Amino acid sequence: EAAKRNEVILPTSRGCPYSTDSCTFCSVGMQYMDSYREVPFRVWSADILSVLKAQLFTHIELEDENSAIAIKESKPYLPFLKKMGITTHLHLRSDQLLDEKRVQWMADMGVIRVHVGVESGSERVLNQVMYKHESVATHFVAAKNLAKAKIELVATYIVANPTETWSEIRQTLQLADDLKAIFPQEGSRATVYVLAAFPGTPIFEDISRMHAFCALMERLKQEYDLDPHEKLPPENGVVEALSSWLKTGKESGCGTPTRKAAETVQPTLKAYLAGNATFGEL
Repeated sequence: EAAKRNEVILPTSRGCPYSTDSCTFCSVGMQYMDSYREVPFRVWSADILSVLKAQLFTHIELEDENSAIAIKESKPYLPFLKKMGITTHLHLRSDQLLDEKRVQWMADMGVIRVHVGVESGSERVLNQVMYKHESVATHFVAAKNLAKAKIELVATYIVANPTETWSEIRQTLQLADDLKAIFPQEGSRATVYVLAAFPGTPIFEDISRMHAFCALMERLKQEYDLDPHEKLPPENGVVEALSSWLKTGKESGCGTPTRKAAETVQPTLKAYLAGNATFGEL
């Protein structure tokens, strides 16, 4: 498909500089052992030139997990591509796009599209669940800078996160509309994903602890039949086990009468993929 678009895909780096303490849903830190390293320019540029000898191309997607290396003005990657008449697609965070001058420099160097993991329109989900260390406001600043520089935004979002409510999902969908409105028609696009929690990622461990926590609460209910406001008994290590629970926010809970958003999404998604539900129902 890339060849049909006269496009090459080649990264300038491996890993992600944010993976050590950010993005609980991401498996990059596990895959790359929390390291971030540059592909040496001499090696990378030799690859580009060898492809050009075999087949001319005019666009490249630098499919880095994060294009932090490429957007450094001291690095030669983007100027090299500009010299070759090749436009570029990058992968960045909103907080890397807050400097209007840097974004304009990127445009001058031939960057025409940037993929941004916006992820959520809820401040709570963004930072207490995902640990993105960003504010929703940064997404608006980044979008405005990209639109001004005439760079297309490819925004991605994740819904059905642990403890996420329907109102928070609506905040995310509203944010997608709001960011799109900043751009001219066809100047941006959005993709919304349902969370896939992979074993080994922090969010997978969080979900596992949620199940363990709810099991402990059920054990308390069965063994002690306590009023929720009574002091917990110290017997059988229950208090110690509960103290190890890391995510007992006010909006979390076990056995709440309202179904969790993820539980209502998944059956319809499964039915749609099996051909038993319409897109409208989904």
